[in-house]
Amino acid sequence: MERRTRKYCWFGTDFCLLAPEISSNYTLDISSSKCGEKVSFASAVKTFPLSTFSITPSNQINCANTFAEISVKDAKKVQWEPQESLVAKGSAAIITPKTTTTYQANIEDQYGCLYEVNYTQYVLFDPSSVHFFIPNAFTPNGDGKNDIFRVRTDVAFDKYSLRIFNRYGQLVFETRNPEMGWDGSVEKVPQPTGTYIYEVVAHCGFCGEFYKKGTIVLIR
Repeated sequence: MERRTRKYCWFGTDFCLLAPEISSNYTLDISSSKCGEKVSFASAVKTFPLSTFSITPSNQINCANTFAEISVKDAKKVQWEPQESLVAKGSAAIITPKTTTTYQANIEDQYGCLYEVNYTQYVLFDPSSVHFFIPNAFTPNGDGKNDIFRVRTDVAFDKYSLRIFNRYGQLVFETRNPEMGWDGSVEKVPQPTGTYIYEVVAHCGFCGEFYKKGTIVLIR
């Protein structure tokens, strides 16, 4: 699109502020009434479209998800604040807040224009967001299917204990490793078919202590 040339004249100051809505060419005429001299200067003022940015989170922070990734699309350069609880990865960042925190992205777009965008990450201390996956039966017969009774969860616990008792209240299995499970034996002696009681005590520094108790059926 052809831009028309605009002519301006002002008095009493040595500068002029221009705010054109479209890219335009300007001509400055300087003249002296005393000397009768006149000088002209031409200048092109280019405008750029206004960019729109937003910060998008990958997920919410809660007991099950202790970190999230926040990102800005279509930015040439991004600087993140604050540095605490944040690891910058260019236009994205990994955040691990312990409390509700507001993050700021200082953004440069493709035209060199600067923007500030804020995002508040709310931290939800909701124990109900933690899911335990506990089977109600297992078959330790060596076929490679459902041979081990173990508790699965979507939380990384800093403390964990699983204990299993027989119907007489005798402890038949105990572990503090959440990856370990019971194979249905005690000192390599297979235990009989029946109902057993499990007890799980776990602790997450983010959401506190959890306690689960129930029954499991051993089938042979």
